[in-house]
Amino acid sequence: MICTLDRLYERLEDIKDKDKDFLKRLEYKEHLEDRLKYITFSVIDMGAFGLGEELYIKLNARGKALSKFENLKAFIEQQTSIPHELLSAIDNKWSDYFFDATQPKTFDLRFFHFLHYANAFFILDGGTGEKLEAIFDTKCAIDKKYTPLRQEMNLYLLDRVVDVLPKWDGLREKRPKLHTDQVFFHPQAKRDGQLEV
Repeated sequence: MICTLDRLYERLEDIKDKDKDFLKRLEYKEHLEDRLKYITFSVIDMGAFGLGEELYIKLNARGKALSKFENLKAFIEQQTSIPHELLSAIDNKWSDYFFDATQPKTFDLRFFHFLHYANAFFILDGGTGEKLEAIFDTKCAIDKKYTPLRQEMNLYLLDRVVDVLPKWDGLREKRPKLHTDQVFFHPQAKRDGQLEV
C-alpha cells in the first residue's frame, strides 16, 4: 500500500514538474484536499493471528484480514517453483468446484477443509509420527505444517482429485452406505486414545 502511494506521489510530482500550470488547472483542488482526511491506515498486530513468520500476509481490497483459507492459499503460492498452470487451476477449476452459488459464504471454509484434510493425509502418508489431534487440528497456524501443500506432486494429485469430484456428485444418492461410525474407525485406536471421536 505504501509503495502504491509513493508511486502516485512520484507520478503527481512528475506531472507538476513538467506542467507548471497543473495545480492551477486542477479543478476542485480544495475539495480534493478536504477528502484526504478519509484516507486512513490500519495497523493490525499480526502476532495475534499465530501465523508463521515466513508467511507473506496480504489484505483484500476492503482492508479486512484474510480468511484462514486465503492465508493458506497465499502460503502455498509462495512456493515459486509451482507451475503457473497449476496455480491457475487452483484459482479457477478448484474454486469453481468449491463455490456454491446458493451458499457463497461457505466457499472459504469448504476449500480450506479440502486443503487442510488433504494436507493431513499427506502428513500421515509421510509417517512423521505426529499425533492425530495435531494433524487434524483446523485451528493450527498456517506454517511449515502445511509444507506438503507446497509440493508440486501433491498439488497435481489434488488437481486430479478435483477433476473426478464432480463425477462423484451425481452418484451421491445412488451409492450404498459403505461404512458407519462404528466400523469406520478401528476400535483399538479409540481405546488407545489415538483418535477422539
